[in-house]
Amino acid sequence: MTTDLQRAKTLLEENNYTCVLCKGEQVYTSTEHGVKQLAEIAGRGGNVLLSRTT
Repeated sequence: MTTDLQRAKTLLEENNYTCVLCKGEQVYTSTEHGVKQLAEIAGRGGNVLLSRTT
């Protein structure tokens, strides 16, 4: 398992997130339910890690 995938899995399991994306030091997390978080990602052209980090 890649480091980014393992980190995302750990964050998802240890917190109350519904979506976690990791790429290097950048992290996107959300607690939104349904497709709202996917619509946000799509609205940013899929570049969510460049637009929002936590």
